[in-house]
Amino acid sequence: MTVTQLIKQDCANMNPDGSCNGPRYDDKLQPVPNVACERCMITDGKRCLYFEESILPGVEDVDIVWEYKKINSYVVASDRKCPECGVEIPKRKRYCENCTRKRRILSHRRHNAKRV
Repeated sequence: MTVTQLIKQDCANMNPDGSCNGPRYDDKLQPVPNVACERCMITDGKRCLYFEESILPGVEDVDIVWEYKKINSYVVASDRKCPECGVEIPKRKRYCENCTRKRRILSHRRHNAKRV
């Protein structure tokens, strides 16, 4: 199954003629009022917030998720994992909170051991 097949099958905003009744968003995912769309945003190579929030989390096929990411060329923060324990981490963080705490304690212990 491809992303377009998934959209036709599961998207509540998709019409049989290929038009979309869903909310419109600009490139920064800010709502654009009263803009009708003749085609689905994803088929135009743009991100769709409705698809990302409603349909994509329920997809178990990893290939479909990666195909969508490749179409839109973006990386979701949840794709980043802590290198020590494998827990999902937010952007601009190197380790999860628990591993950061453990590493900080270990660093302080090493520093204090050198001082003695």
